Amino acid sequence: MTDIVKPTYISFTGADDKTDIEALINLDERWENRIEFGLLYFPEKQGQVRNPSPAWLEQLYLKAPWIQTTAHLCGKQVFQEILDNPEMFDIEQDVKHPLLHFERMQLNINARNADFTPTQVWQIYDTLHAGGVEMILQYNEQSAPTIDEWFRVGQGLKRGEFNHDFFSKVQVLYDTSRGRGIHPDTWPVADLPGHLVCQRRYAGGITLDNVVDTVVKVNQARAQERRPPSFARFASFDWGLDLESGARVNNEFDVATVDEIMVYIYGEPFKGAA
Repeated sequence: MTDIVKPTYISFTGADDKTDIEALINLDERWENRIEFGLLYFPEKQGQVRNPSPAWLEQLYLKAPWIQTTAHLCGKQVFQEILDNPEMFDIEQDVKHPLLHFERMQLNINARNADFTPTQVWQIYDTLHAGGVEMILQYNEQSAPTIDEWFRVGQGLKRGEFNHDFFSKVQVLYDTSRGRGIHPDTWPVADLPGHLVCQRRYAGGITLDNVVDTVVKVNQARAQERRPPSFARFASFDWGLDLESGARVNNEFDVATVDEIMVYIYGEPFKGAA
């Protein structure tokens, strides 16, 4: 893997109450903060498999507030709460919302059911964007029109112009399987300005068996991108992978598998290597 660009980071999703927090801390230290931990935030399912309870999350942040985490917002309740209470992300409020613990948030809105209209989705995007939240937008055939229109209109600029500040806290996650863990044959080639300047992530059925091939094929897709000259200096070359099912053994988050995948991609870390 010497002739390709490796992912800047890999996000592993699905730690829950059965996951040993000390093991996560050791893993994070071994890889010197190169790992991101995706944590499902699904209020209707908290405490179930893959869905950490509030008590577990609190322990994680008490013991290791430095760990990079992303909240994967799922279900209907959390998005309705954002619509009903847009001030929930005000960092000056006396009682801070639990989501403010997270470095960033992935919005799996309408992933399985069309619970919200495009206008409501845009309102949620606007609320989080205005609150300074770093967002990851799950991009697939169903969500593409809503996201692309928000990119176009949200900048508030004419076609062909570009607002770098607007995109500085937005990432795109290419996940054609919509969280179902289905591995695609090919990966998308970004061809729209908003995508070309965002950090991009790739997800869908990535496992220990196919992760190296995935990195090669993502490189091939990225090599086909064509950036307009006016956008070139803003283009983001950071990118990442997102795994959930591929980081599990017997349906439990498996630290050893995570470590093995990291070694496959990056080799043994210079510090803290076993």
